Amino acid sequence: MVIVDEAKYLADKITEEVGVEDIKINFIGPVIGTHSGPGTIALFFVGTER
Repeated sequence: MVIVDEAKYLADKITEEVGVEDIKINFIGPVIGTHSGPGTIALFFVGTER
């Protein structure tokens, strides 16, 4: 599946450039998928500080 390969590529680049190792790859639900369209890759950061 091409999208999964692209997500893994992005995860590898983030690990390489930033050093983040806790990366989760998951599929989006049908509601978000309907609004964003096919081939969407979303990236979220969760921090501990504001």
